[in-house]
Amino acid sequence: MADKEKVEETTEAVAEEKVEETTEAATEEVVEETTEEEVHVDDYVYGQGVPMVVNPPAIAIFEKLLEDMKYRGQLIARNQKLDSGVTVSGFKGVILGFLFAVIMIGLPIVLAGGI
Repeated sequence: MADKEKVEETTEAVAEEKVEETTEAATEEVVEETTEEEVHVDDYVYGQGVPMVVNPPAIAIFEKLLEDMKYRGQLIARNQKLDSGVTVSGFKGVILGFLFAVIMIGLPIVLAGGI
């Protein structure tokens, strides 16, 4: 416990020293900059329009990629739903198909009087 407290105290002390050094350096730079040159309001030109980006980002590429991902996701979801439906009703479908085939083949034979 004592070692942990010592480590915390030293890290706090080092952090405080760094903060003091950076604030002192920053205040010295600000003081030097303001004393070297004076800023005049007449130097700035207003009303020149809206600043524009020189090279706009290629958003079309990302939009096409996003549409492609959505399309693929929909295909995968549709395939998964179809596979799930076939799996659930597969046994019933086989039985009903077999009975339908027997009826379609057996009914004409029975009606013709062959058996």
